[in-house]
Amino acid sequence: MEIVKFANVCESDLAALFGKGTPTIRAWVRAGMPRNQDGSFSLPAVLRWRDRQQTKELAKRMVLRFVNQQQLAVLLNVTRGTITAWRRSGLPRNQDGSFSLSAVLCWLRQYYSDIAEKKYQKRLSNIRKKLRRNIAQCERFFDKEIKL
Repeated sequence: MEIVKFANVCESDLAALFGKGTPTIRAWVRAGMPRNQDGSFSLPAVLRWRDRQQTKELAKRMVLRFVNQQQLAVLLNVTRGTITAWRRSGLPRNQDGSFSLSAVLCWLRQYYSDIAEKKYQKRLSNIRKKLRRNIAQCERFFDKEIKL
């Protein structure tokens, strides 16, 4: 087993590590991949950049099409069980079982807006109850003071 040193690598080594050609590496440099002033590449910096790029590319591809339950769970970083629970709550699904991302986003915004509104109304109700109790307590106190 070889020990990999996180050092600077040249363009051809980087191409070999990723299994790509040097034109691809040059295209990545034009797209913003970090490069040292001497023309070499810091492997940790390149790996972080590539990870961010792959995440962006995945998101772009998924926006352009429909996704299945597993892909939706990965994209939203939730479990498939959460997707199932949302489906039971009304998450729209196509006839073939796939999900339209635009419809999912609209539904999620409304779903969480409704939840926030319910929490707000519940808190407001609790505050009103406490206020009524406090007012009643003050009235009882002042009634006792007046009678004395």
